[in-house]
Amino acid sequence: MKNDMKKTILIVEDNASILEMIQLFLEEEGYSVLTSSEGLGVMDIVKKKNPDLILLDIWIPGLDGIEVAKNLKKNIETKDIPIVMVSAHPSAGKMAAQAGANELLPKPFNLVDLLSVIEKFIKA
Repeated sequence: MKNDMKKTILIVEDNASILEMIQLFLEEEGYSVLTSSEGLGVMDIVKKKNPDLILLDIWIPGLDGIEVAKNLKKNIETKDIPIVMVSAHPSAGKMAAQAGANELLPKPFNLVDLLSVIEKFIKA
């Protein structure tokens, strides 16, 4: 089936309107999109669905994005999945680097910038 060929992006974002906007945009760009609004279940989603990239907000409920990224990067099954962290925090770059994220996309960002960062790692 053609749908199996779509690249999958997991968006972890607790702001529902931002999450929905990014999801709709990426689906229009040809990606398959998974979503989570908190950090606790992310590892399970990743192990079951094996996304091609994770778009991860730093400040999310449950387990914050830093801990989620660290857990994913230290796990042999998930360590190679690119993680793009998003945050408006002034120290976000440093935090993302310490967590092992592949890239930081500062908030606010526009959708063209989002797409170009994603396409550094995968194409729809």
